[in-house]
Amino acid sequence: MSRRIVRLGETDTDRASKMFELMAEVFEEPATVLDRDYVAALLANPSFWAYAVLVDDTVLGGLTAHILPMTRSMDNELMIYDLAVGLEHQRTGLGRQLMQAVIDDAASAGIATVFVPAEAADVHALEFYKAQGGEWTDCFIFSFETTGAVSEAVKPTPWE
Repeated sequence: MSRRIVRLGETDTDRASKMFELMAEVFEEPATVLDRDYVAALLANPSFWAYAVLVDDTVLGGLTAHILPMTRSMDNELMIYDLAVGLEHQRTGLGRQLMQAVIDDAASAGIATVFVPAEAADVHALEFYKAQGGEWTDCFIFSFETTGAVSEAVKPTPWE
């Protein structure tokens, strides 16, 4: 069983769609079936990076990241947005291999900083990123829904 990591391009719509479905399953989130043209356009965007772990044509896991241009200097940073490995393949080194692939590619592209947001409640993610050599930065990320939907009861902020 030979596992390989591939960076997906615009012709990899089927693999990408399978990877996005796997990510939603791992994160226990509802999955929307994405239109093939949408996925192709996403993969064609040079600011969007997607990697899949494959055995033959079976997707075992994946990673997505976005290049963010900076305003304080003429540099870019890379934000890892999602990293997921199928439940039956977790703790086998696939996540570490995905991280190394994206960090190596970022270095080759002249990107000095790669970062990933992680929720404080996701202890497994925090431990994983720390084990990869990531440096912890205290940060709060605020989300704003623009759909007009009414949110659940307002939760107290962590600093209250």
